[in-house]
Amino acid sequence: MPNLISNRYFLVKSWNHDNVVQSQSDGLWATQTHNTPILAKAFSQCRASNPPSDVILIFSVNKSGAFQGYAVMTSLPGAAPDPKWTQKLHWTCGQPFFIEWVTTGHVLFRECGHIKNRLNKDGVDLSVVVGRDGQEIDPYAGRELLRVIDNLSHKL
Repeated sequence: MPNLISNRYFLVKSWNHDNVVQSQSDGLWATQTHNTPILAKAFSQCRASNPPSDVILIFSVNKSGAFQGYAVMTSLPGAAPDPKWTQKLHWTCGQPFFIEWVTTGHVLFRECGHIKNRLNKDGVDLSVVVGRDGQEIDPYAGRELLRVIDNLSHKL
């Protein structure tokens, strides 16, 4: 289980379920180019903190109405080979990185829609289920969301 005290939490949206399944198998991910420097900065800051903390990526497949689990980012972007699924994309990915999946499953949004993210768009407290790819989630909401996902999913 990641250090929950000073972790940073980000929503990751996937175009399809197959990409998430492949990531759960190979431990690789790549995101949109504009998210790469944000995640790289968060990763570097977390690793430099005392004690070191983690960047937690919370996955949701577009239009699934659910979260599929979460993973810890284990390398900076650019340290990993391209995931196989990126060959099928019609847009350019940022640099790939390694991740370690902690919990997988299918947690419906209705199970966690009550959790509010104060880092959401324009500072409005919207539900954690509302967000774009790369949206940061505040630490309280991130910890609570992981608790719900852990309770309703499969820990690895």
